[in-house]
Amino acid sequence: MSSVTWTVSDVYVRMLQNPLHRKKLQLALLSKQENVTSLDSHLEPAGRLDTAWVLRWLDDVGLPQHKEAFLAARVDGRLLHRLTMDDLAMLHVSSHLHVASVRRGIQVLLTSYCCH
Repeated sequence: MSSVTWTVSDVYVRMLQNPLHRKKLQLALLSKQENVTSLDSHLEPAGRLDTAWVLRWLDDVGLPQHKEAFLAARVDGRLLHRLTMDDLAMLHVSSHLHVASVRRGIQVLLTSYCCH
């Protein structure tokens, strides 16, 4: 049996091959910029929501069948806040009803929980 040795750069390259992981990293870096609040006032508060929180949220909005894909993509609050239709397709959220549920759930979050 051969052992596989990974370097830190190998891990970064593999991680950044996934477009959603790359987007998550970009959003984390963006949230650290000084003027981010003027560009997107919801990005910083959304950063307080981790992947575990998002997985519980999927249960709350009635979409537990998507937890595995959201976990694999490590969707956190920032990424959830900035999900596009293309991102949802990558997460295999293809039902129009499920897309509508995710989008409405995000709207509710913006007006209540994390973003006031």
